[in-house]
Amino acid sequence: MLTVACVNRTSTSPEAIQTLAQRLGLSGMLPPAVESSHYARHVLGRWLILQVLRDLQVSVTVADIRTSLYGKPYIPAAPAFSLSHSHDLIICAALRHGPVGIDIEHLRPLAWPAYRQAFSQQEWGAVATAACPSEALLHRWTQKESVLKADGRGLQLPLSSVALHGLQATIGEEPQPWHLLPLAWQGYTVCVSTRVPVQTVRLKDLVV
Repeated sequence: MLTVACVNRTSTSPEAIQTLAQRLGLSGMLPPAVESSHYARHVLGRWLILQVLRDLQVSVTVADIRTSLYGKPYIPAAPAFSLSHSHDLIICAALRHGPVGIDIEHLRPLAWPAYRQAFSQQEWGAVATAACPSEALLHRWTQKESVLKADGRGLQLPLSSVALHGLQATIGEEPQPWHLLPLAWQGYTVCVSTRVPVQTVRLKDLVV
């Protein structure tokens, strides 16, 4: 089963963020005066990780979270999870068996021709001829980035290394495909990547 949960940063007051940080043992790790929005994302992201893993009946703490050489958070011996944020939403996916990657983008106008290098000729043709090229680009961007996050190397690899084939994708010359699961959140585009197709998805909007 795949669990996907999100929280809106603006629905949580600064006081609630501080209280949550203290409860999680994060209050001294990232001073809120540095950048309040970054601090809120960090605290809510750690809280979301614990919530989605709890949904899989896995009890962990923030102290269990490690960071890979590529900057991906993980917990040894726990199910895979992936975290993303855009605009006001933070989102997290967890999968009991196998790797998982998630990416979210706020749908917005873009100077979309500037992103040509991230796409193949065929992919770019679909973007350029779409009724709304900015949205078409963001949909495909989340697909590519979710694959790189599931792979674990993230943006250490260029987005252009991910080739999209409908609801599957491959990285470079690697033969094994990733399976794509696009999700719709109001005003956002989301994609989850896994090694095998997901049969059951649990979607949750959470409030602290």
